[in-house]
Amino acid sequence: MALPNGAEGRAARAIVDLAQSDLSLSTFVREVLAVLRDAVGFETAFAARPHEHRVVALDADEEDVRRAERTLRIGPTRYADEILPAFSKAQAEGAFLDSEVWTTERERQRSRYYKEMLAPIGVRSMIHVCARWKNRPLMRFNLNRYDSRPFRRSQLETVLGLLPTVEASLAALFAQSSNKVELPGLTQREREVAELVARGLSSGEIGHILGTSRYTVRNQLSRIYEKLHLGGRAELAAYVSRMSNSSLP
Repeated sequence: MALPNGAEGRAARAIVDLAQSDLSLSTFVREVLAVLRDAVGFETAFAARPHEHRVVALDADEEDVRRAERTLRIGPTRYADEILPAFSKAQAEGAFLDSEVWTTERERQRSRYYKEMLAPIGVRSMIHVCARWKNRPLMRFNLNRYDSRPFRRSQLETVLGLLPTVEASLAALFAQSSNKVELPGLTQREREVAELVARGLSSGEIGHILGTSRYTVRNQLSRIYEKLHLGGRAELAAYVSRMSNSSLP
C-alpha cells in the first residue's frame, strides 16, 4: 500500500506523521480534517463515529455543531429516506459528491433534509466520506462548501486517494491499548509492528501506517520471530495477546 505521489503524497505523509504523534482521537481527526482542507478546499467539516451523537468540527461555530449533532440524533428517523441511502453509498464507495445523490438542483432544494438542515446554514456543496476498516465504518466525515463553487470530481478523487491512509491511521489509533504491552527483547518499532500484527493488520497496512514499505515490515517480522522463537503471525498474535492479558491489573 504505497503512498501517493506529489501534493497528494505530501498530504498522505502528513496524515501518517499525525498517526504516530500520540494524539487523542478528536485531535487527530481535527488535524486530518485540516490536511483534507488544504488538499481540496472547504469552509467547514464535521466528523463522527457511527452511532454516536458527538461531532468533531473544523472551523464551525457552536450553532453549526449543535445542528450537526441534532442531525445525528434525529436523522436516522426523520430523514431516513434521504440519509440512509447516502450512508450506504459512502460505505460502499468511500466518498461521493452530494450532487451524485441529488441529480438536479430542484431535487436538492425540495429535499426535506436540505431545507431543514443545509439551507439554513448555507451549505451549497458537500463531499461525504466514510472511513472503513474490514468492511465496517470507522468514522464519517462531511466536507462543506458555502459559496457558489461546487466540489469537482477531481477533488473527490483527491479525497479518495487519501482515504486509505486515513483509514489505516484510524484503525491503528483505535487499536492502541490503554495498557502498553511489555514485549521483552524487542525494539520500540518491533513492538509497534508486533502489536499491529496482533490487531490483524497486514504487512502492507502496517507499512502504510508506520511510513515504511511492506518489505521492511517483513524483515522486522523475521527478526521478531527469531527473537521470540515464534513460527509466524498467528503465534505472534497469540503471544501478544497473552502478554497483554498478563499485564492487566
